[in-house]
Amino acid sequence: MEDKDLMWALKNGDLEEIKAKITAEDVNRTLEGGRKPLHYAADCGHTDVVEFLISKGADVNASDKHNLTPLLTACFENHLSCVKVLLEKVGTLLN
Repeated sequence: MEDKDLMWALKNGDLEEIKAKITAEDVNRTLEGGRKPLHYAADCGHTDVVEFLISKGADVNASDKHNLTPLLTACFENHLSCVKVLLEKVGTLLN
């Protein structure tokens, strides 16, 4: 999947498109801005996408080029449902 297509699907919460395109092998690929798919889903508040990406093995502690994790991006944007999912995930660091 082209990065721009994946970015569009992540930013718009198109879960069906994401399910059809993303695999466990590329769930942690680095996209624009040094971010992983989970960063974009959390930043845009798409809880269902966050849950799907985690189920595929997304690294909940991945940092982007600004050293932000998906949890921090969800907090900054006040996406409480995403924050809850990320906090419930065993291994999420709170630093």
